[in-house]
Amino acid sequence: MIVAPRLSPPSMAQIKERLSFFKWGSWSRRMGRWERKNPVEYGDLSPFFHKDTLADVLMLRDMLCDCDPHSVDGWIRMVVMAILTGHSPGFLSRYSLPPGNTASPEAQRSINAKYDKMFERKDVSALIEAKSARFLAGGGVADLTGSRLFVRSADDLSIVSGNSVQLVMTSPPFVDVIDYAKENWMRMWFGGVAKTYSHAMQAQSRFPQIWNSSSMAGWEDLMNASMREMLRILKPGGFAAIEVGEIRKGSEPLDERVTRLAKEVGFLPVSVFINSQKFTKAAHIWGVNNQVKGTNTNRIVLLRKPGGPLFDYAGTFSDLSL
Repeated sequence: MIVAPRLSPPSMAQIKERLSFFKWGSWSRRMGRWERKNPVEYGDLSPFFHKDTLADVLMLRDMLCDCDPHSVDGWIRMVVMAILTGHSPGFLSRYSLPPGNTASPEAQRSINAKYDKMFERKDVSALIEAKSARFLAGGGVADLTGSRLFVRSADDLSIVSGNSVQLVMTSPPFVDVIDYAKENWMRMWFGGVAKTYSHAMQAQSRFPQIWNSSSMAGWEDLMNASMREMLRILKPGGFAAIEVGEIRKGSEPLDERVTRLAKEVGFLPVSVFINSQKFTKAAHIWGVNNQVKGTNTNRIVLLRKPGGPLFDYAGTFSDLSL
């Protein structure tokens, strides 16, 4: 739902044409009956949306639930999932947490009471069109319709042949910091994966391939198994790039652990690239101060599988630790 549409994006003309076929506002007169039939679902969603906006979102969910992810409808579904909730006028919800951090219904009620911002109806079609234009502003991507997509845990890549991949890029989950089901519950609802907020909270048991390690030792075990799979599928001389941050209020960068684990499974560490960030006001919602606590850097650990053609590192990377 999220990746496939981006591999074969439609044109803006196709998006506009498809948006013109939806019957915007047609579900508004159904809302009373829908609310009575779905009281829990309505209770979860009503704190976030104007009633007429919610009606349009429900209409889209109903029409797009079984669409081909490579179709124009698949693109529209992906865009809606990207703009469901947020803290600026470009999102479908009223004022909420920054994108990527979906509030619970209870938390959203608290935000509503605290900020008491206007609860206006949103032009859903216009917002989808505007977000699509931003996504496609760079010209989109090359035609990747021949690409293969798999949904697997990173420690089980048995569907991929050994010595067949040139590059692996990944960013593993944080350690017992982010509840990924909670952060994505509304996207799961819109995609038809979950019926309600409480149903989404059961995602870990329903989808065990989602990592959820409560300890550093458990995280290292998962990383060890995943790195062994990366090493297996990479061609000799192939590269793995693993992006991590910091834990324990920024006091421990995870790149050091990744480098140690990589050596244990047989990788050759090449370099660590560090991006130091200055955060916007959104970060302060979580109490993250620049260079004080939280995740203030992105660190990409570049690893190489032994063998293959020699690579001229000199002059390419300034920090080498082979």
